[in-house]
Amino acid sequence: MLGKRRFHQGRCASAGAVLVEFALVAVVFFTVLLAAIEVATMFWVDLTMQYAVREGVRCAVTGQVNCTGVTGQTDRYAGIVQAIRMNSMGLYDYVSPVVTVWTVAADGSYQPPAPAQSFGIGGQIIVVDVDCTWPLMTAPVQAVFPGGQFRFRVAATMKNEAF
Repeated sequence: MLGKRRFHQGRCASAGAVLVEFALVAVVFFTVLLAAIEVATMFWVDLTMQYAVREGVRCAVTGQVNCTGVTGQTDRYAGIVQAIRMNSMGLYDYVSPVVTVWTVAADGSYQPPAPAQSFGIGGQIIVVDVDCTWPLMTAPVQAVFPGGQFRFRVAATMKNEAF
């Protein structure tokens, strides 16, 4: 009987030690796990916005006023923004985008497109540049980025079609 009691007391003592060890290791494990998920999410957001901007540029270089399927669209800039919004998988409003459209002049300088040209003429290069900010949630990842936000910039460049 005495031997059984010792075994029982030893098992309870080791169960308490296992619980303490798990509590210490679990904090580190879950912190690293959540940080890895957040870094993966940052890459996904960047790639998704890059795709959306590329589709926005495709809209711009075709010379169409309405390339998004939205009826009544008459402004090409609004069409580009709408194309980016439609292809961003719902991330457009979360990344606080600042969309800038440029054309490249013959001398290689960047300039905002003239309203009369409506984003350049056929054969001219057009650049759509979007500055984005993604809010971070995990403290270790927030510590690496200023202000706790992932700031990134995506851009796409294409040549206007002859329209």
